Amino acid sequence: MSRAAWRIERVDRPLPGLLAVSLSRPGGREVWLMAAGPPRAKLAWAIVAERPRGDPADEALRALRVEVEGAVVVAAREGRALVLELSRGDDALWLTVDPRRGPVVESATPGEHPGGLLVEGAALDRARARGPGFVDAHERALGDEARRAARSLLDKARARLTRRVAAIDADREAVREAERQAARARLFVSAAATARRGQRELEAVDYSSGAPVRVTLSLVPERGAREQLEALFARAKRLRAGERVAVARQLEASRAIEAIDAAREELAHARTRAEVDGVLSAVEPQLPRGSTPGVAPATTASRAVPSKLPRGVRAFTSATGQTIFVGKDAPSNDALTTRVARPGDLWLHARGLPGAHVVAPRWYARGGGDGETLLDAATLAAHFSGARGDAIVDVAYTDRRYVRRVRGAAAGVVALQEERVIPLRVEPARLARLLS
Repeated sequence: MSRAAWRIERVDRPLPGLLAVSLSRPGGREVWLMAAGPPRAKLAWAIVAERPRGDPADEALRALRVEVEGAVVVAAREGRALVLELSRGDDALWLTVDPRRGPVVESATPGEHPGGLLVEGAALDRARARGPGFVDAHERALGDEARRAARSLLDKARARLTRRVAAIDADREAVREAERQAARARLFVSAAATARRGQRELEAVDYSSGAPVRVTLSLVPERGAREQLEALFARAKRLRAGERVAVARQLEASRAIEAIDAAREELAHARTRAEVDGVLSAVEPQLPRGSTPGVAPATTASRAVPSKLPRGVRAFTSATGQTIFVGKDAPSNDALTTRVARPGDLWLHARGLPGAHVVAPRWYARGGGDGETLLDAATLAAHFSGARGDAIVDVAYTDRRYVRRVRGAAAGVVALQEERVIPLRVEPARLARLLS
């Protein structure tokens, strides 16, 4: 290349990881296509006659255009990277295209060169021979990379769902055990009615086998016998009610696993990024929350957090940066709901149980699409309620506009004009993050 032979007319990125540098001179034009990032791991480049169309310019590409468009190409050198030696007025520049680093512009001393072999003669002819199929090959490489990433995403989602099914199996077994304990406890109801406080066990006779069998039940001396039996009955009832939700969640997870298996088969036939994206879009509603990338965290709220919260109201932060307020007792619940919360806020409470009012400001006003904040807020509502320690808790939620104080009732007692219920399976890791 002579010093005035080629001038950079335009720089484009027609496909991810592909840089197109359009060169012109009085005798004609050509476009150098260079691998400028993943999925290419090694240097690859070619020369074509026409500039390929593709993705619109982003901020990084626009900055690159400012630096190199209009510069004259002094020489090109090929090594582990492809380097165009440029002259722009009195400035000497190197445009280095390395698949590991992408395109980089560096200042250079005139007369100095970056190393590597000059690209000329036969090397240029070989580059032009590679041109016709180069873009298609890059498109296939992108498709292969997208397919590998999608397969990894689906494998991880399937593993999560499989663990969920196993966990629900364990929860359902806990229900069976609680029912067995409650059935056995019924044998001791009569004995509990006459038991003394401080007594360490109850005795009864079990006729279920057809013959009388003397059985005993250990007690905690500090608590009354009747109170301990009622706790066993209440726990069995609560877990039995939650089992209906668990069965529905298990069925949902099993169907999602089937959908993922079908999507994995479809991926084997996907060849382009668009086809891979189509497979993922179809299965995305079945995937666990957080499985797919691209959800930007909400870092600010559209209404400022109060500088001073009412006494007893605590503030937590969701995984997406959203503030969540939680009441501590009846007065703070009342203050949170009536003085802090506004229409458009997310309001939650453990359904049918005593517990904290929970509020996530502006959740509905921002569209209600922040699922992580919903799960975090529901987890806090379950934890700060009478169901603390239960694996599955029904949590009611609604827009604050549908929450009304009950006239004449005690502080914190409200009625909901509209509500939805989330059958929450409490995740210990999520709760630990929130409490930390």
